[in-house]
Parts: sequence; structure tokens; C-alpha cells
Amino acid sequence: MTTVVKVEAHCNPETTEVHITKTGVGGAQVTVLQDGESAEEVCSDLEMIRVREVPKAAKKAQDDDPAGDSEQKEKKTAEAS
Repeated sequence: MTTVVKVEAHCNPETTEVHITKTGVGGAQVTVLQDGESAEEVCSDLEMIRVREVPKAAKKAQDDDPAGDSEQKEKKTAEAS
């Protein structure tokens, strides 16, 4: 089965952009949308699509960690302390 996800970005063009992260067996692919742009992604078995509004200043950190795993790792580390 497949599911088509359509995303239309409606955000502050000066401060925010939309990141679409498609994760599957082959890794992660990030699509970045600016205000007024749209995209369609097809999701099938063993794939996940996540959509987030991201401050433009945080773009470098997102590029370094496209799947967003660092937030979870930091939280687990803090809980273990």
C-alpha cells in the first residue's frame, strides 16, 4: 500500500521554513519548503514522513541531524544523569 502526503507551507517567510523528512530503509531524505510552496511525498511500507516547522536559524543543526535523533539522545542522556 502507498499513501500520498501533500504539504503546503504557510509560515513566516522571514523566520520559518518547513522540513519534510522521509525516512526508510535507505536512510533519510529532507525536502525544505518556504512559505507558499508545496510538495507531495509518497509513503509506502517501512517508510515514515515527518513534517516540522523549523526556525531558519536552526537549519544548520537540522542538516547535521536530518532524522531529528539528537533531541531524543539528549533527553535520554539527561534522564540517565
